[in-house]
Amino acid sequence: MTKAAGHQVGTACPLDCPDSCSLSVSLSDGRVVALDGGHANPVTGGYICGKVRRFGDRMYGPDRLLRPGFRLGPPGSGEFRWVGWDEALARVAGAMREARDRWGAEAVLPYCYGGSNGLLTQDTADARLFRRFGASRLARTLCASTTGAANQALYGKMPSVTYADFAHAKLIVIWGANPSASGIHLVPFIREAQRAGAALVVVDPRATPLARLADLHLALRPGTDVAVALSLHRHLFENGLADEAFLAAQATGAMLDMTRSVGFGPVVEADTLAHDAIAPGTPGAAAVRERFSEGVIGPDGCVDRVRLGALVFDDCQARRDLEAIVHPAVYRAIRAWMRAREASGARMAIAEIPLLFETGHEGDFDCVVVTACAEAEQVRRAMARTSLSETEVRRRIEAQGPLDDKVRRADYVIWTDGTIEDTRVRAAAVWDALNRRAVMGY
Repeated sequence: MTKAAGHQVGTACPLDCPDSCSLSVSLSDGRVVALDGGHANPVTGGYICGKVRRFGDRMYGPDRLLRPGFRLGPPGSGEFRWVGWDEALARVAGAMREARDRWGAEAVLPYCYGGSNGLLTQDTADARLFRRFGASRLARTLCASTTGAANQALYGKMPSVTYADFAHAKLIVIWGANPSASGIHLVPFIREAQRAGAALVVVDPRATPLARLADLHLALRPGTDVAVALSLHRHLFENGLADEAFLAAQATGAMLDMTRSVGFGPVVEADTLAHDAIAPGTPGAAAVRERFSEGVIGPDGCVDRVRLGALVFDDCQARRDLEAIVHPAVYRAIRAWMRAREASGARMAIAEIPLLFETGHEGDFDCVVVTACAEAEQVRRAMARTSLSETEVRRRIEAQGPLDDKVRRADYVIWTDGTIEDTRVRAAAVWDALNRRAVMGY
């Protein structure tokens, strides 16, 4: 930066935030004296968050650490002996070597992630060091793994909505979020959409600033979100308000949503459990890495299911090896879930399992329901919601057992070739039959 007094420069925020704000920085004698929002990025709009506005305080504040220190007293005592960088780095390197020699290199975990991202500040020299050393690989991100898992389970891989698109919305639902505190640059776009006629619904126990401006504020009791969401599902399906064409072409799990909406209750999904079985840090993930190499592990430490699928569906033995890793963990989790349901007094425990007959576990259940449609429709739906070619889809179908055999062995069959409403009616009929069986005990 220029050192001339009172000089102002334009730059960009270095923090790990999708807004990518432009900044206007005032300098005096080479020191930052003020920070404000710039206008190079229209989203910034000339204003920034308080965290970045106080960036200069952290740069020049008396509490900023400028040298390494060795702790002398117990944790929290604040007693340190300040040392030079050579001594500190020698201590760290010695401890790493000692851990590697005694327990193996994976005993060292580089506990770090973003916050200030850039070409020179993340996954450069540090990543090279730890990879060559052989340290454990930490799942990214530290701060969002739980929300990321929930988002993946609910929506899969899908892009978010750009701020500019909010202006075209007819309905905006903010559920359990407070953009006025955690997403300040979204607020003007929401207000613009409201002025254009969009309805705003806020679902939050708190009276947030946007809740006070909303057309409808649902101040739920904490912990009741799921009940409200399932009620909305049921209302949409029962009243024909679900977008059947969109769900058929773009969504997965619509059948499960529909079955829940007619009262099926909690359903444990084998595919979700399969994700969990090979999540970073699990024995399953280690077994997949050992069997299929590092090539199937993504940069975030998660198994790349697309790359792994391409391998196993071209190689029968590879597919059997993967199933030997994943299926035992999945069925252990299903049995544990069913025992918990039984202990809670539930009459039924429902598991959604794509390869039930193929794995020979149909005997674990009192009743088997098969959902089915013609193969041509199955192919069309799979191609519409994935990037797979027709050949790839058919290869995956061929890896499953024959549909005719499943239909023959099932206790009930729900055909899904028609509309979602047709499927809902058929599912409701099966649900009534299952309820009768549960009540009568047969």
